[in-house]
Amino acid sequence: MATSTSFICSLCQEDDETNTAVTWCPECEVFLCSECQKHHGRSKMSKHHQVMSVHDYQNLPKSMLNIKNNCEDHDLRYELFCSFHDFACCIKCIKDKHDNCKGLVTLDEVVGNIKSTAFVSILQTDFFNLIENLKTIKIFFSENLSALEKQKTEAISRVHIMRRSINDHLEKLEESLLNDIRSESTNLQDTFGNLKSEIDNKTDQIEEKRRDFSKMVQFSTDL
Repeated sequence: MATSTSFICSLCQEDDETNTAVTWCPECEVFLCSECQKHHGRSKMSKHHQVMSVHDYQNLPKSMLNIKNNCEDHDLRYELFCSFHDFACCIKCIKDKHDNCKGLVTLDEVVGNIKSTAFVSILQTDFFNLIENLKTIKIFFSENLSALEKQKTEAISRVHIMRRSINDHLEKLEESLLNDIRSESTNLQDTFGNLKSEIDNKTDQIEEKRRDFSKMVQFSTDL
């Protein structure tokens, strides 16, 4: 059982004891306290196992922590590797599924060959190149995003300038039209006012002549 900072010895836990583990055996898949580690190192079955500190165990990638050493079908330790099926096998797996397969080799041999060949170096180089390529792509996108943001800002600025220019033009056009309307209205008012004055004068003249005519008619009748 593990906490955020410590692990309990797997063997002690079976005896209901809670001693803090100091190492992890990846082959046995158990945590070991300092005392159990001594017995583990003396046992013929496990003295050649490569244990690691709990600190190193905590720094392992999750993908490695998920690797199981025992077969899920038979609960026996994986011992061989079938190159035809690209699959790890226990003793029972060979009889059940790989009896006719050729090219069965021990896992120790496979792991040893991988570590001793150029495969690891090539893979590390590929990882390095991949990371560098991703960095280059990231820089490319960052630069393009910055350029896009700059273009957006400039476009918005141009739209605002155009809008102000259009507004200024419309305001000037509006003012010009209003001035024309006011001027035309004033001219028409003056014209209508003058016509009204002339009509009023004519009306007064005609009214005066009508009165004169009426008097003439009246006086001529009396005579």
